[in-house]
Amino acid sequence: MTRDRGCGSRGSATVAMMAAIGLIAVATMVALALGFATASRHRAIAAADAAALAAAAAAIDGPASACARGRELASRNGGRLVGCVVIDAIAAVKVEVRPPGVLAVFGPVVARARAGPASAH
Repeated sequence: MTRDRGCGSRGSATVAMMAAIGLIAVATMVALALGFATASRHRAIAAADAAALAAAAAAIDGPASACARGRELASRNGGRLVGCVVIDAIAAVKVEVRPPGVLAVFGPVVARARAGPASAH
């Protein structure tokens, strides 16, 4: 009986190719998750900035009205106002944004912003 000498390595290219495809798939998923996380962070920062500016602009109407205006702007930017303090004409806000999909299990992205007249800072 003769034996085929290349028999021990048969199919190894398939296994190596499947491992490479799996590695590429995992790397793609990680890159997508990082992209979505970064986008959520930017959305939270934008919502906090908008809410702080709106609250500071409405500060003359009182803290309750100013925070209501900030809440509206945070909501329009995809966020939720969870903290608002208005002292004189300076507004400090805290906004949360829920990341999409599976990233939501890590909790919301939080951003803080402060706005007011330049002379008050």
